[in-house]
Amino acid sequence: MEDTNLYINLTEEQEDALSDLELAADTLIQACIDAGCKAIDILDTLNTVRNKHESELGRLAYKQRLQAHNKRTKDLNSVVGVTKA
Repeated sequence: MEDTNLYINLTEEQEDALSDLELAADTLIQACIDAGCKAIDILDTLNTVRNKHESELGRLAYKQRLQAHNKRTKDLNSVVGVTKA
């Protein structure tokens, strides 16, 4: 598989999990093509799966942004000597 350098600052376990997801998707899409599925049906199915998980992924992204913001705020406050925000 071609290295696309999509993954930055991930653990090896995270890289492996995402690579496995990509490989599984490639394999299953190819199986649909080989079975004669129409492109629109494959795309509709992929969109259905994405939509099914989109809210969960959105919550995860929000939580991660909030955690990063809180860490930056805490780090900045410690530099300037703020003890309570």
